[in-house]
Amino acid sequence: MDVVLARLCNLVRILNISAGCCSGQVMLGDSRDVVEGETLRLPCRFHSALGSSTTLYFWSRVNKDGKDNAAINAAALDPHYNIDFSPQEGKYDLLISKANYDKDNGKFECWLKEGGSGVDIYSVSYVVTVLIPPGEPRITPPKPIAREGESAALTCSSEGGSPDPTIRWYRDGVLLQGVIQKGGSRERPTSSILTITPRLEDDDAIYRCVVWNRALREDLKLETSVSLRVHYAPRLTVGPSNPLNVLENTDAHLTCSVIASPPVRTIRWVKNGQLLSNTHNHTIRNVKADDTGIYSCIADNGVGEPTQANLELSVLYGPQVKIVSYQEAKAGEPLIVKCEVNSKPPPHMIQWLKEGDPYFRQTGDTLRIEKITVDDGGRYICQAATSFRPSGSNVQSEAIGNGTVTVRIRHKPGQAEIYPVQPVAIAGRPFTLSCTAHPLGWPLPEYRWWKEGTSTEDITTKSNYTLVSAHMSHEGRYFCQPRNLVGNGGSASVYLTVHEPASIVIPLRPQTIKKDKERDYSITCRARGKPKPKVRWLQNGQPISEDSGLFHISTSEVVEDNNAFVVQSTLAFAGPSRRENGLTAGDRGRYTCEFDNGVGEAARSEMMLRIEHSPVVRHTYNRVAFDVGETAVIQCKMQAYPAPQFEWSSRGRVLDEYGNYGTNITDLGEDIYAGVLSIRDMKEEDYGEYTCRASNQVGDDKKTIIRLVRKGPPERPTHLELIEVSSDKVTLRWQEGFNGGFANTEFLVTYLNTETGRSMNESCRSQNLCQITGLSANTEYHFKVIAVNPRGYSPYSEDLSVTTKVNLKDMPRPTEAQFDRDTGYLTFHVEPSSLKLLAKIEARPVGTEMWIQQTVISVIRQIEKVQLNPPDEGFSDVRVKLCLESNDSWCGDAKLANPLEEELPNPKDSRAAISSETLMVIVGIIGVTFLICIVLAICCCWKKKVNHKEKKEFEMETQNPRPKAVTPPYFPDGVVNKGLESVTDDIHKAGIYTTNTSGINGGMNGHIPSGSHPHSGMMYNPDPDQSPCSALDHSEPWLKPTDDMGTEGSYQPYDSRLPNGYFYPEDYQPLTEEMMNMKNREHLHSPYYDVSGLPDPYAMSEEDKTQHISMSFDESHESGYSTPNSRSRRVIREIIV
Repeated sequence: MDVVLARLCNLVRILNISAGCCSGQVMLGDSRDVVEGETLRLPCRFHSALGSSTTLYFWSRVNKDGKDNAAINAAALDPHYNIDFSPQEGKYDLLISKANYDKDNGKFECWLKEGGSGVDIYSVSYVVTVLIPPGEPRITPPKPIAREGESAALTCSSEGGSPDPTIRWYRDGVLLQGVIQKGGSRERPTSSILTITPRLEDDDAIYRCVVWNRALREDLKLETSVSLRVHYAPRLTVGPSNPLNVLENTDAHLTCSVIASPPVRTIRWVKNGQLLSNTHNHTIRNVKADDTGIYSCIADNGVGEPTQANLELSVLYGPQVKIVSYQEAKAGEPLIVKCEVNSKPPPHMIQWLKEGDPYFRQTGDTLRIEKITVDDGGRYICQAATSFRPSGSNVQSEAIGNGTVTVRIRHKPGQAEIYPVQPVAIAGRPFTLSCTAHPLGWPLPEYRWWKEGTSTEDITTKSNYTLVSAHMSHEGRYFCQPRNLVGNGGSASVYLTVHEPASIVIPLRPQTIKKDKERDYSITCRARGKPKPKVRWLQNGQPISEDSGLFHISTSEVVEDNNAFVVQSTLAFAGPSRRENGLTAGDRGRYTCEFDNGVGEAARSEMMLRIEHSPVVRHTYNRVAFDVGETAVIQCKMQAYPAPQFEWSSRGRVLDEYGNYGTNITDLGEDIYAGVLSIRDMKEEDYGEYTCRASNQVGDDKKTIIRLVRKGPPERPTHLELIEVSSDKVTLRWQEGFNGGFANTEFLVTYLNTETGRSMNESCRSQNLCQITGLSANTEYHFKVIAVNPRGYSPYSEDLSVTTKVNLKDMPRPTEAQFDRDTGYLTFHVEPSSLKLLAKIEARPVGTEMWIQQTVISVIRQIEKVQLNPPDEGFSDVRVKLCLESNDSWCGDAKLANPLEEELPNPKDSRAAISSETLMVIVGIIGVTFLICIVLAICCCWKKKVNHKEKKEFEMETQNPRPKAVTPPYFPDGVVNKGLESVTDDIHKAGIYTTNTSGINGGMNGHIPSGSHPHSGMMYNPDPDQSPCSALDHSEPWLKPTDDMGTEGSYQPYDSRLPNGYFYPEDYQPLTEEMMNMKNREHLHSPYYDVSGLPDPYAMSEEDKTQHISMSFDESHESGYSTPNSRSRRVIREIIV
């Protein structure tokens, strides 16, 4: 056996099968990974020659529990091990099924040993790793907190994985180097320690730990992260800028921004060790120069020492000039004055100026005059300028400071001057004369005053001489002379005139009572004043004019001392318009004589004149309206003096305080009294006439009859008049008619724009001074007014035509204007306009800023030429503006004239400049064009004739004829009866005033509107599809005259002459009166300008009373179905379907 083995060994050596098989060769295997629970084959392959019957085969295992055999020969020693054993093939493989970490994670060795000797023949080893994913990573501490500059460690660990995982640290995607501490098994964690020395930038930094082992896919990694909180000392930023430049007397806002972790516990603003505030922001109100300095913001959060940041505050202020206020010098001596300027920043300019001398200027802080003279005296100004720019501003500002010194030169005063130059004092009032000298003199002078004709004693030595209460005796010439220690000045004089305000000398009696028809009555009053007062008489505040023929005024005057006038005026109640110069009741009232001489307020004396007379009727209407069940109040106004007594009667019976009647009397003032009869709970029989009788002890009784009627529509307004007109609005007024018993009667103004043909309505409510706005400028309008109350509306008032003014912005303006300074001619060009214009030419003399009107001319031609008369110095500017001839204050913008360059072209000359050759060419072209038009007209007529013939032949050959269309009637240009022509007009087209379309027998049986208002039978049928607003806009007006209709009711009698027996197809069925009232009642609570059914004033006219002349049989023209011999033609329209 040994011999055989030796031989085999030698053979192996010969064949180089294995370099050391005979010496027990050991083969090193590799590492093998297996996922826990899966199967793993560990191959053990050898040369078959190495095997024999004595060779021993076994697998050994080394794990955490130690070393043990896994298999011997073909026998596996663990249930989940299997042996793939085939010595002949040199194969001894170990199969591990359902790999288990506790058993299989370790080292496996395959051994071949020689039996008996135990010599190793062959071996191979494997390191088996059972793969288990690592556990979730954990970072300790989980909320790390570190101090700036102090080392801190972060530990990331993971356990439960096999093999030991790799652990990496990242921050912001950057790999960091940590220290690995391997666990060696899944029971012990694997850790990585990251050491950090944190800074401010690391605060809130994210540190990420990534864990991976081979049990995971390459793209599957476990990770976790923590945020590092770094505690650091406060970082301070002071501002808003540093240094901080702030204007003086403004607020300085000091800000201290703090970044700290943890937050600061205290923050302080300190200056020079003095605590200012404990807030982040500190405000200094109205900073002064003393506030300049270093301000410190100190913050502490317990980390390290407190942090301090300094802010330099610089207060900017303008120049502060210090200078002596007064300095005196002698003539011929030098003058030196020093000016001290303090500012921040320092001034960039210092100069000296002199008041009243624009040419004096010195630079520097010292004023020097070598030899001073009298003319050098005055006020000198030291002016300094500083430029600065506050923090946060892009604008550079400049501040100027001034200091003034008064330089006095010792000299005597000059010539005296007295003000006012022409003094006029008013008697009884204070008055002052002022005296000064030029030059004034130094020392300051005193003033000697005296009056001409009096003693030489001085009146006063002050510069002002004041009369406490002027008197007529103070009038005269006054003198003034200045003087000082150096000498006397020249004297001056003025003449003082004293005026006396008008005052009543003989007043009127406060009250006078006269009888009616008393003759030759007059009143007199007298007044005094200087200058002579003018007298004016007033009655009830209105001036009395002798032109009225009712009064005569006579005035006399007397001159008294100091040219004072005494004026006496007499008002006589006499004149050609007064019957036998007797008084009337209309003379009662307050009479005033007023004297005015322009000095102070006018002097007045008043008298109340009362005339004893019998009652006179003063109420406007002799009708009142109330409904049954209401309390009727009938008022009778009488004017009488003494007060009258009232008596009421009706149907021959005197009414007194009994039953449902009540009476009383009210004093309305101005001798007007109201007698009132009230009837409670009115009944039908109370309607009728009531007689009001008033009497007093003067004369005859006065009776008036007042009718009590039912409430109804208002009466027509009258006397429509224009109060004011502008370019876009007018103000109207009218006389109201009886309101029908309704105090809430309102008014509608309808106006028509004659240019556009559009009519509009404007509600004036109850105001009888109505303003219509939104009008077009320079446009003619027609205005009418209608009254509306809950019972209906009145007829329209008379028409009023108004043309609005031209808008100032639309006023024409000269397009060109040139002024020839050599000849003085002004030439300007005006565009053609329909307005009658004036041209106002104004000029401004050289050296002045005032425009002076030179002339006004009428604008007749497009180019106007005017010669001006400039003064010697000439005109600096000339302008022209156009104004309305009817109102020269209504002017457009002015056109400034340019210097003359060339003459403006004359339109007439340009038209005359057409040459004869050009004119011949134009005439030739016109002639050829005319011939071509004639030829084309002939061709068109011939073609129409041929077509008409062919059409006629075709219609005759047609087997199924159609109804023939009715040819409209032809009216020649010379028809006598123009009323017949209106039949063919479009009845929906609203004209300004629609003419009556009726013929002799009523035209179209009374179904075309012919009336003018509801009380003449006019009714309105609103379109059911229209809103009330659209009805007021008159988009489809239909006015129906009820006097041309038969009976009132929903049905009308059948008329065989009409196409459908009742109405024309284009007509609407008229409304009955009851239907109309129902529609009115529907609008009782709505604004009257929204009431449906108002008549359109511009779709109707006053009823035409003139009989139209019908054409005779010879003059008529048969057309359609018209009857040749009918007195009024009717046209029937045939509709072909």
